[in-house]
Amino acid sequence: MHQPAQDYLAAGRALGNSNTEAIRALKRHPARRVFPLLRSTEPVTLVSDRRSVALLAV
Repeated sequence: MHQPAQDYLAAGRALGNSNTEAIRALKRHPARRVFPLLRSTEPVTLVSDRRSVALLAV
């Protein structure tokens, strides 16, 4: 698993969340970043470096 994802899960577990709750929060994280880009009227470019994917407003 990607190191930032592992860190995010560990932080969620440290707050007292169950593993299921921490994973649910992890899944919501990219959705919160991508959804505003999908709603924008600006063109978006998909960039991938094989380990992660980023959407960049052009």
